[in-house]
Formats: sequence, structure tokens, C-alpha cells
Amino acid sequence: VVQKLNCWASPGRGARYHLLAHTTLTLESVGDCFKTHNLSVHGNEDCSFWLPLYGNVCCRFVAQPACMAEDAFAGFLNEQQTVKGLVGWRRLYCALRGGKLHCFYGPEEIEAKVEPTLVVSIDKVYYFCLMNKDVDVTIGLNLPN
Repeated sequence: VVQKLNCWASPGRGARYHLLAHTTLTLESVGDCFKTHNLSVHGNEDCSFWLPLYGNVCCRFVAQPACMAEDAFAGFLNEQQTVKGLVGWRRLYCALRGGKLHCFYGPEEIEAKVEPTLVVSIDKVYYFCLMNKDVDVTIGLNLPN
């Protein structure tokens, strides 16, 4: 908790703040509901009137894994397609983000913010078969219906 001091008191310096109290939030503080957290008040009794919060602050602290907002993994994937009995392959650049596999024709499409060609929700157990990169083998992904 900070208090903004009068900007006009010191011309040319901009806004100044004074630390009145603090609290520490950890992963144990994360939850679905609001909680009251104790504040450690700084300063002396002369400035206690600056803090109208009476030593507590109420807030909801949320967190999310970085992989929900950033690409966890990215790379090329060969997709097998069967159309009218004919088997074909297409190479896609895929990024795993937020529980979904976003597939593009190339990494430049991600940078250009193009909509993905294919989006696969990873909400079930899927099996990936990864082979040695030195051997010319197709890496497969089997998605059940």
C-alpha cells in the first residue's frame, strides 16, 4: 500500500510515493475466493493516520501457468490425411499453448498473427511417437474421434 505524495511539492520530479504497508502473497494465497491478508505497517505512530485500511487488505489472488499464455513447445509436425482412400501428408508448424495445439503452415504465420490452419484441443490423453531426428522417419500423432 502506497500513498501518492503531492506532485507539486517538488517541481520537476513527478509523482512520488511513500510505502505505508506491505503484505506477501505466495502460491498458497492463490484461490477462487477473496481472502483477507494482514498488512505490515511501516513508519511510526505519527503517520499511522495515513493508513485507513486498519492493517488488512482484501483481494483475490489468481495465477496461471506460463504455458497457458506462452508457447510451451513449438516445431514441425507431419499430418496424415486420408481423402477418398488416398493418403496424403502435409507439414505443419505447431505450437502448444493453453491446452491447444495451434497448427500453421510456417512459423512466420505465428509472427504475422495469422489464424491457425488447425487447432486441436488437448483435453484427452494423446500418444505421440517421437523418433530419432537423424533417421528419416515421420513423427506421428494419432487423434481419436
